[in-house]
Amino acid sequence: MKSKKIIIAIVLLLVFGGLTWFLLQSGQDTPLFDGRDDSLKEDITQEDLDEFEESIRRLQEVESLYYEIERTGPLGGIVAKFWHKGDKIRKEIVSGEARTISLIDKEGDVYNFSLGSNTVTKLEQRAAENVIGYNIIKESKSLLDYDITVVGSEEVNEKECFVVEYTTQYNEEFTVWVWKEYGLIVKSEQEVHTGKITTNVTNVEIKEIADELFTVPEDAEITDDIIFF
Repeated sequence: MKSKKIIIAIVLLLVFGGLTWFLLQSGQDTPLFDGRDDSLKEDITQEDLDEFEESIRRLQEVESLYYEIERTGPLGGIVAKFWHKGDKIRKEIVSGEARTISLIDKEGDVYNFSLGSNTVTKLEQRAAENVIGYNIIKESKSLLDYDITVVGSEEVNEKECFVVEYTTQYNEEFTVWVWKEYGLIVKSEQEVHTGKITTNVTNVEIKEIADELFTVPEDAEITDDIIFF
C-alpha cells in the first residue's frame, strides 16, 4: 500500500514538472506584442523617439484648436465638442435638442449653462477637472513626463500615429495613439476592472478661435450658489 502511494506521488510529480516545463517554454515564445495586431510591430529607432518628442513640443506651441471627442466605457459614453485657446476651454455636450455648455475662462472660473437659457451656474475653480473630464490636450502635453514606451505606429482617425504605452502615477495603464504631426492623442484605451474605456478624437482643427466663445453671455443671470465637488 505504501509503495503504491509512492508511485502515485512520483507520477504526479512528473506530470506537474512536465506541465511546468511546457508553460515555461511556451512563455519564451510569446511575442512582446502579445494581443496586438502584428502590423504594429516594428523596430523603433532613436530617430523615431526624437520625432515623437518633437511632435509633443509642436503641440505645446499650438495656441488654439478644436476637436470632437467620443468616449465609451462600461458606464456608458459621451460625445462632446471642445475648443481650447491657451488656458481657456469650451465644452459642448449635445443630447437631442439640448446643448449643455461648460466654460473655463482666462481666470480659471468655471461656468455651466444650457444654450437658450438665461441662467448660468458658477462653480468652484477646483471643479474644472470634473466638468471638463478627460483633458486630451493636458494629457498629450504631459506624455513626456511619463516613462513611456513607443511600441509602433498606425493610422487612426485619419492621422498617422505613434502607438504609445505608459502608466500614470496612479498606476493607470494606457495605450494611446499620438498624432505624429502635432503630438495630440487621437485615441486612448484604458483597461479597468469593469471593462475598457475607449476615447476617440476626431475633426481636429488647428485654427484661430474667437474669444467670445469662452465668455458667458452678457445678459446671463449668474447664480450665487457655488457647486462644490
